[in-house]
Amino acid sequence: MATHKEQIDLPNDEDELEDVHDSLAEQVTEYFRQAKSHRSSLLVQGKTVDDWFRRLDDAYHKIHDPEELIGRPNMRSYFGLTQIKVNAVGSYMRSKYANPANPPFNISPTPIVELPENKQEQGLERVKGQLLSKLIEVGIPPEAIMGEDGFLLPEVVRFIEQQSKEAKELLRQEELHIATDATAKMVKLIKDQLVEGHFTQVLSEALFDIALFPVMVVGYDNEAVVDYQWNKNKFEKVTVIRPTFRRINPVNAFFAPDSTNAQDGSYFI
Repeated sequence: MATHKEQIDLPNDEDELEDVHDSLAEQVTEYFRQAKSHRSSLLVQGKTVDDWFRRLDDAYHKIHDPEELIGRPNMRSYFGLTQIKVNAVGSYMRSKYANPANPPFNISPTPIVELPENKQEQGLERVKGQLLSKLIEVGIPPEAIMGEDGFLLPEVVRFIEQQSKEAKELLRQEELHIATDATAKMVKLIKDQLVEGHFTQVLSEALFDIALFPVMVVGYDNEAVVDYQWNKNKFEKVTVIRPTFRRINPVNAFFAPDSTNAQDGSYFI
């Protein structure tokens, strides 16, 4: 298994490739053994993670521990308080976060935008156009602005460029407008992908895990699907890569022993 610091070059020879696959399988198996052993030994409030998974699941389904039954011979069933609490918390979180129209995150352009050079040039051209319009509005004769060839006079071009560079606030507003428009398109694309990948349904299922354990794991796969898109006033069939989401039972998720959160660690199985 390659980590973010490793790269595996696969050979072309079939025998050598089979050896690589065998080595890779052994490495994955070893990583899994390490992660499983770590989870079964890591203590949280005096109990291992595996023990907590089992106890919480039993409590939700009102299953007694053997030692509990021995200590209370007349007890036959739970009241189910854990189940009631988990269902209430899960329902609240689903109503708050599982909304197809409003994903549980927000995207907005930064206050000081950092546009690519071509986009910065686009904003500068807009400012130049506005400055030229102002020159015409104040009544400057066209012959004082344009030459006989129909192009702006060199001194006018230099003046507009100098003024546009000095008009930093106006340029900033134009850049922010460009960034905001690009952000809106990206938000729409992300929302469309979430809807098509059944993200809301998966999130609703995973929020139950948050309410019970509390941890949730959501996986996604890039799937090649056939889609139809407009191209020159007609529909065309194209193959696009679309993410599909799925809820992963936390019991089946194994983090590397050096993981401290969902963003680091040598590997994840």
